[in-house]
Amino acid sequence: MPPYGINPLSHVQFDPESSPEMTHYHAHPQVVLAYLKYQYAIGDELKRRDAFSRLQELSMQLATTMSSFSGMSANHGIMPNSGVPLIARVYLTLGTWKRALSPGLDDDSIQEILISYKNATLSANDWGKAWHIWALFNTEVMSRYTMRGRPDIAGKYVVAAVTGYFYSIACASTTKGVDDSLQDILRLLTLWFNHGATSEVQIALQKGFSLVKIEMWLVVLPQIIARIHSNNRVVRELIQSLLVRIGKGHPQALMYPLLVACKSISILRQRAAQEVVDKIRQHSGGLVDQAQLVSKELIRVAILWHEMWHEALEEASRMYFGEHNIEGKLAVLEPLHAMLERGAETIKENAFIQAYGHELLEAHECCLKYRATGEDAELTKAWDLYYHVFRRIDKQLPSLTTLDLHSVSPELLKCRKLELAVPGTYTADSPLVTIEYFVPQLVVITSKQRPRKLTIHGSDGNDYAFLLKGHEDLRQDERVMQVSVSIIY
Repeated sequence: MPPYGINPLSHVQFDPESSPEMTHYHAHPQVVLAYLKYQYAIGDELKRRDAFSRLQELSMQLATTMSSFSGMSANHGIMPNSGVPLIARVYLTLGTWKRALSPGLDDDSIQEILISYKNATLSANDWGKAWHIWALFNTEVMSRYTMRGRPDIAGKYVVAAVTGYFYSIACASTTKGVDDSLQDILRLLTLWFNHGATSEVQIALQKGFSLVKIEMWLVVLPQIIARIHSNNRVVRELIQSLLVRIGKGHPQALMYPLLVACKSISILRQRAAQEVVDKIRQHSGGLVDQAQLVSKELIRVAILWHEMWHEALEEASRMYFGEHNIEGKLAVLEPLHAMLERGAETIKENAFIQAYGHELLEAHECCLKYRATGEDAELTKAWDLYYHVFRRIDKQLPSLTTLDLHSVSPELLKCRKLELAVPGTYTADSPLVTIEYFVPQLVVITSKQRPRKLTIHGSDGNDYAFLLKGHEDLRQDERVMQVSVSIIY
């Protein structure tokens, strides 16, 4: 107690400790809420339940007297400084306390909590926190019923959760920003990809997309594009539709990841990505052409023919001698022979053909004869030739410490003042930095992967250094390449 025995609660005419039978409060409603939160925080189970009951009474009184308080927020705290109506805060607190006081979470408790959270969103439609908690709880309930083997009931909560996340994300976009809503965006994506095939969820998604700024999706483009080839047609078409919308406003953000998807080993993924690229081409044709050229040439620079054959022959040797898998060995080398037949396009590739082309062609003919006759001697002769090529390449690779674009990619060397952004620099709210030119020489870093240090001069006058790593998947039936690019700061 304060000095002289003065009870500070007498000043606000509210002291449940001395008047437990009190059902109507004459105090400032915001003070009542603060006091009940205090009691709940420090009290035992009994006091917490008592605080919960009194908060229920406060919510009913506020609900029935809202018209009396209209226009009197300064006197009665109906609209606190945060701009969120007090009654919305009361409803949200009721739901949160009920959840904490209901560890078992039976059906009745679930409905009571949902009503409180729903009332909070209805009382403050633009309060992101209320929508966030509403969405989280619906997701939790959905998971509980799913684990109980009741997908029919669980499905009812998916739409509510999806709607809640959309509103939460939309509110964050106008107050806090993308970073604060990232987890909600990721949760929404999970629901979309897992339940987006149902008509009810599809309708909720289509409505929700109109609520959220298109820029909010830029931070999760990798996750969205990762599902572009969903086996479910409805989900796949909705993903493509969203990507097309993003492409209209931010084509630069889509170029690099979409073109990687276009080179996927999955035919469905290739087609889905290409459809989006074709739509973007309708309004940004020049940008698409530049991106395709740069993507193709970066792959060429990332791993030379010398390195492809070195890696392929190592893999073929492992299959031939380690696994006794003759067909596997032949399949590994077949796409590289097809590449040689298409011919060289650069000075470096032409030099490779001059140095190794004859032996590799002879080895390939031996492999074809083996397949036709089954003669082991042909296979032995082929491997002797391959091994000779491998040893020569193995001695040559350490000397490849620098690469000149003139010899490995004249097309990149010719690129000047592109419309295409420097990789990794595009953000919606920053000035666009485009590729001014590629620095003519690359440094090969001595390591197993032999990454290259590539430098791009940007339109802002700065140089951007990248590590360019190439890896060919030699187990596929065609040349399939993935190139990872990371900015060096």
